[in-house]
Amino acid sequence: MAAEEELYLDDMVGRYEKQIIQDVLKECGTVTAAARVLHVDKSTISRKMKKYGIKI
Repeated sequence: MAAEEELYLDDMVGRYEKQIIQDVLKECGTVTAAARVLHVDKSTISRKMKKYGIKI
């Protein structure tokens, strides 16, 4: 990350959230299992996968 790059909390949170979802999906293999691990509804995982362009 360049020193002059502006950092916004929303951007940083989004990057972190995307990475967490990718890591959990890789470990679990399914949206249902990932949702269980993250204690969210599977529709939440599906919606965020679409938002971040994550594919299984």
